[in-house]
Amino acid sequence: SDGSSLQKRLLNVPECGGRVPEVAYHSFFKRMEAPGTLEGFAEVLYHSFVPEFESADDELLWNRYY
Repeated sequence: SDGSSLQKRLLNVPECGGRVPEVAYHSFFKRMEAPGTLEGFAEVLYHSFVPEFESADDELLWNRYY
């Protein structure tokens, strides 16, 4: 896709106030406890999320927020 298409898509994405500081992620994962079946869940599934992009523009848009 061309640069003007990317610009249009970026302009249509709401601004979220910037990136979350690294310390927030570290603090979250330090305290986070994974759910378990003892909490009443019938099953706990784990899934690794690895984004795949169709273009460099899509990756640029993703990296703007994550």
